[in-house]
Amino acid sequence: MSILYFKGLIKKQEQHILLIMVMAAVFVTRLLMLFQTSYPNGLDGFFYALEARSFMERCHLENPNAGPVYYLAGLLAILIGDPIASVKIMSAALSSLYVSVIFLFLRKWVDKAFALTGALFAAISPSLVLMSVNYLNNMLGVVSFIAFCAIGTQMFRHVQKLRPGNLFLLMVTALLSIISHPTTAVFLCAVVFLFLFQIIIRRKSGKVIVISLAFMMVILFFASLFLGIADLERFKGVFSLKPALALLSGFFIDKLSLAVALEMTIYMLSAYVFVFYYCRANRGFTVYLLMIPLFYFPFWNLDQLDMGYRLLLAATPFGIIFLILFLSMISGNTMASEKKDGTRRNSSALNKNLRFAYLLLPFIWVSTFSYNSDRDPPYAYYRVLVEKIDLPEDSLLIAHQGLNHVYTYYNHFKDSLNYVPDFEIPVEKLWRICYGLSPRLIITQFPEAAEKGLVWELGDEYTLIREDYWQQFLDFSEPELRESYNNWYNPFTARPKFIRAEKK
Repeated sequence: MSILYFKGLIKKQEQHILLIMVMAAVFVTRLLMLFQTSYPNGLDGFFYALEARSFMERCHLENPNAGPVYYLAGLLAILIGDPIASVKIMSAALSSLYVSVIFLFLRKWVDKAFALTGALFAAISPSLVLMSVNYLNNMLGVVSFIAFCAIGTQMFRHVQKLRPGNLFLLMVTALLSIISHPTTAVFLCAVVFLFLFQIIIRRKSGKVIVISLAFMMVILFFASLFLGIADLERFKGVFSLKPALALLSGFFIDKLSLAVALEMTIYMLSAYVFVFYYCRANRGFTVYLLMIPLFYFPFWNLDQLDMGYRLLLAATPFGIIFLILFLSMISGNTMASEKKDGTRRNSSALNKNLRFAYLLLPFIWVSTFSYNSDRDPPYAYYRVLVEKIDLPEDSLLIAHQGLNHVYTYYNHFKDSLNYVPDFEIPVEKLWRICYGLSPRLIITQFPEAAEKGLVWELGDEYTLIREDYWQQFLDFSEPELRESYNNWYNPFTARPKFIRAEKK
């Protein structure tokens, strides 16, 4: 009898066991993926590692920031003694959390099998693999925002759930959404405004309205403070006059991958199909559907990796949610339909969906092939370059993105920017690593400076030069050459206002 009871218990909890298996598989496969290289992953990998190392060794960040990921990675670095590994572990853990929060949210609206299928879609998503490599702050923000929505849904569908513990969790997830990334801070503000509008037009009970107004106003206050850092400058050139799809952007396919562009397009189209189907099936409209144009704004300029790219990437988990809700509605397997007829549709339909979920499991590993460490910056070579440089402690080095953080990481936290500094600094303190022209050409033009060690060949086409000599070299060059030298590899613009100032 005990064996039969145990088997029945396992069968009853099969979905939860499978969810735990998926979370574990995501964590392990992401770790194996990220440890293809002993160096950090992605273009900003060394920035995260730098902050973790700074917190581990100096108990503060190199560049003051409210992002919780830096502190969590720093604490983990203290425990394991390796800031680079701590960032990789944080990335894998956040990927696993993605799976759980999507399941948690979907479970409020659909049956377990559909919720589990949504979690598996997140587990195999190439877009979320891309995010786990490059954008950890954004990841934590989206995880926190989905958790906020799940907790809020549970609380305000059942007034008796308005307990201090639940309100505390709601506030914590809201604040994490705000301070992790501006994108999720905007998402949160939009949901709060729509929620307040919804409870007012539906004339909810006074208790719900008062508590909602109090907590939501606090959330909006903190969100407005955080977003006040941002600047409208970031919106220059990011819009398109005609609708755009990722799959129709050759630039996206080339820079990201066909899999990522295809996934973005499928989720965007399915989100708008869901709006149409929902309105037709319910003969009405809910204000929360206004979130879809926010997640999937159709007029981004997709010929650059800017706002449109970042927002489409961040929208991926919501695209998964909308797709699952749509599939659930057309199959009649929503929680709402279960409550109306008083039965649980968990026999043949749920088992069929569960079998489909098992078929998706191998794709968790396959999805990791959307990341290739060979496409990361050549960090091993960068390390060789920067270890040749010995500048004074109070100097500032200009170097392109990626290389600047490698320099600071391996040179005792000496300062480096991938912009022209927007503050005063003595001429003898400002240096640059320039790229793309023969070091011999510069040394020939400034032989005396080379003898004094103010111009120095680092290797290949990289040259260390004091900034005033670099500016003189540009002045002596032909206009066409000067224009070609001012590029991403040779920073020539000041930092945009919306980017937080790095340590000076």
